[in-house]
Amino acid sequence: MTIAPAEPASANRATATIVPGTDVPGTAVPGADGPGTAILRTLTELTADLPDADPGRVAAATLRGRSAQADVTELRELATEAAAGLISEDPVYSRLAARLLTISIAAEAASQGVTSFTESVAVGHREGLIADRTAEFATLHAARLDALIAASFDEGADDRFGYFGLRTLYSRYLLRHPITRKVIETPQHFMLRVAAGLAEDDSVRALDEVAALYRLMSRLDYLPSSPTLFNSGTRHPQMSSCYLLDSPLDELDSIYDRYHQVARLSKHAGGIGLSYSRIRSRGSLIRGTNGHSNGIVPFLKTLDASVAAVNQGGRRKGAAAVCTWRPGTPTSRSSWSCGTTPVRTPAVRTT
Repeated sequence: MTIAPAEPASANRATATIVPGTDVPGTAVPGADGPGTAILRTLTELTADLPDADPGRVAAATLRGRSAQADVTELRELATEAAAGLISEDPVYSRLAARLLTISIAAEAASQGVTSFTESVAVGHREGLIADRTAEFATLHAARLDALIAASFDEGADDRFGYFGLRTLYSRYLLRHPITRKVIETPQHFMLRVAAGLAEDDSVRALDEVAALYRLMSRLDYLPSSPTLFNSGTRHPQMSSCYLLDSPLDELDSIYDRYHQVARLSKHAGGIGLSYSRIRSRGSLIRGTNGHSNGIVPFLKTLDASVAAVNQGGRRKGAAAVCTWRPGTPTSRSSWSCGTTPVRTPAVRTT
């Protein structure tokens, strides 16, 4: 089913507007047009350079799923979902869904008082999310940093995202207001915040380096690892991806101390590599109780539950790989075996 676009007949009819912080048309100004015409006009403008996309088909699916009191925001969300549902039929709808989501993100950030990079940093700093040093850097170089964002919009930086990449960025990486849970930065603000968080100092040379790194990121030529993306520029600038820990000693206090260390590292998005070679094997004698050991598997189940509970700041699953030492035999050499076979859940792997 295709809905033909209505021709505007007067100045009172709805017109598409530009959402602050984006370079694509977004919400429709209320007027004489109904919701169907308004959303179709927006979709038509967003697909002007996508000849294989059918805006009428997306509009029809949007209107079928709307409630009686649907506003512009709800219609745009429904249109995004409708376009995403068509990606399996034609990848061009990924571009359309991403453009709709870009508009929604900009509108959500604007509702929190954020329409520029410096405003994003100011709001984040006020809410205790952005580090003092990053906030001072953004204030000192505000004009040039905001100009970098404006230049990236002119180059169509946001239009480089596919839908699923942008959806992941929106759900996991963008900073959110602690109370409203609305995003307080757009994708370009996010990338510049990450780059600014890596600045060596407040000098002009450091600013030039931040600008160069941001340009690489905005073109998607380079992206740091997830811990850097999560934490750069924040009050917890933990930017290492992986940590290797030695085996705990073969005693309860040491084993549970190691659990504590793993949890602290996992909290801010670090992956864990852990040796368990010092723990006695199943069937070994426990002199303190005159019983026999159950081996490392029960302890690994506890570790697995701990890593799943401390799930990297609530944004993605925790991860740990456990390495064990295989002693040699007369016919084989000693060797390490690490992280190839799941235990119970994918959080911890061992062999």
